[in-house]
Amino acid sequence: MRKGSHMTVEQKKHLSEAHIGQISWNKGNLGFNKGITRSPETKKKMSEARLKRKLELGYINSPETKKKISDFMKTRPPQSAESRKKQSESLKGHVMSEKTKRRLYESRKGSHHSEETKKKLREARIKQISFQHFNGLPVIPTISQNEFECLNELEKLYNYKIIRCKQIIGFFPDGYIEELNLIIEFDEPFHFKDEILTERDQSRQKELTDYLHCEFFRIKETDWLQNKEKILEEFTKIIQDKIYLIA
Repeated sequence: MRKGSHMTVEQKKHLSEAHIGQISWNKGNLGFNKGITRSPETKKKMSEARLKRKLELGYINSPETKKKISDFMKTRPPQSAESRKKQSESLKGHVMSEKTKRRLYESRKGSHHSEETKKKLREARIKQISFQHFNGLPVIPTISQNEFECLNELEKLYNYKIIRCKQIIGFFPDGYIEELNLIIEFDEPFHFKDEILTERDQSRQKELTDYLHCEFFRIKETDWLQNKEKILEEFTKIIQDKIYLIA
């Protein structure tokens, strides 16, 4: 095909049908540039070259390249529901390293959302508010789908109501069982730094414990996604111990 030319929708369809049943050359490989393995030395050189370009020019991709990428992404067909589901499943349980988080943070400094992106963020927030309102949950703070499903399953085990986001001395614990004076927290990855609960969350737990003289049951989101049965067993033991003490 000549440079600059584009396939018609019909041509793309024929090409897609022709490849049905064939094994992809990069099948079984993960990550960017699938199928390509680079040595640590090559990776280091590439990283240094990118850093040098960033320091000298102030950017890695030129404004022209960014525009080309942006234009391509705008015209690219949206992902199918099946593709989005596969991508979501592949990322479950994955936690970014602190180094990666810092790089992302640094790369976003000074950046601003486009009007289109702002609109999408507003629509996503409205959708989240509608979800919480429809399920009888407080609008603030935001409740994730995984947290919602986890607390629902815990609630089914025993005849105890788990109050969602009850305001206590200015805090909103994820779940609270009044009869057992038990707070349940569903911790997403951002609640941890180097696998240790953040100082902010530790301080918050101490204030609530001092005020209520309660017990905490903390659930890591990654643990819930990887081994739900273990979490349910741990919760069962805590409830049984609390019931025994009350009796």
